Amino acid sequence: MHGSILRRAAARCFVAGLAATSFVFVACGQGEGSADRAPSMLAQAPGAAASGARGGPPEIDDVSWRPRNPMPGRVIEATADVTDPDGDRTEVTFRWLSDDGRRLGEGPRFDTKGLDEGFVIELIAIASDGANESEAFSVEIELGEQSAAIDFVAIDGPEEPFPGALLEAVVETTDESQPFEILYEWRVGREVVGDDDELDTSDLAPGVPIVLSARLEFDDRTTDPVRSLPYVLSGAGAPRIESEPPTELTGGVFRYQIRVGDPAPGAGVRFVLAEGPDGMTVDASTGMVLWRPTGAQRGRFDIELQALDRWGSGAAQTFSIQVDDPAPPASAR
Repeated sequence: MHGSILRRAAARCFVAGLAATSFVFVACGQGEGSADRAPSMLAQAPGAAASGARGGPPEIDDVSWRPRNPMPGRVIEATADVTDPDGDRTEVTFRWLSDDGRRLGEGPRFDTKGLDEGFVIELIAIASDGANESEAFSVEIELGEQSAAIDFVAIDGPEEPFPGALLEAVVETTDESQPFEILYEWRVGREVVGDDDELDTSDLAPGVPIVLSARLEFDDRTTDPVRSLPYVLSGAGAPRIESEPPTELTGGVFRYQIRVGDPAPGAGVRFVLAEGPDGMTVDASTGMVLWRPTGAQRGRFDIELQALDRWGSGAAQTFSIQVDDPAPPASAR
């Protein structure tokens, strides 16, 4: 569905004698010998050539570069196909020149930052087997049109970033007139938790940093990711117990309804009896505590109740209750 926004780089190959001042042009295709080869300064010849005298210099058969259609601000990586008549290991030297002969850089990688659209770069490669050097192999690379790029990535969420909030991706690009798709990646630590333009945080715990990465996908390439600042979910919406327990039994029964403050939406509060006497129960969903002491259960009993949300955050309430022997019945007269 996407039309290419890049002009193919013009390429011209020619072979120059080491001491020659004129050039002989040879056909070289479109300037991309093999887009799948990883760039390397070392190239291993496939073996001794069937023809050619031993001790002869290596030959560069082709030079290729990636990306095939470079644009300003991108790094170009070069590689060369080399044949050595002796099968020796060879090393390739790359030089990057302007069209007027100024040296721009050396090595298999060249950063085009600061150059303009249409700028022509001459790439020269020379192979050496340690004893002899090949003839110079030269290609010209023209920088294509500048394409859209990501200018800004951020996470938009509610003013109170509680767990369960819906987060939205904010991605600004330098040019929206060109066809591309935005690829999203939400991460918590090393775990990918979403790949859409929105993220439901219901399953995420408070206090964890969330980072959004975005890339632009064109027909022939995908840009490097741009990351947002971390977004941290707040624990301010954790449950808190607001009720007070009774201090005595009523009719021989301890009955207590736990009440909590407004939890975060979707918190899913549950109630836990962390400590208490045998026979005491708490309803996990309603928070109703019940206990009917037996005749043998007398004295002081320590109790701890907890109200927890689905992420493990919450509050605890501790108290004690004293159970005394029942008063003896009144004497009959």
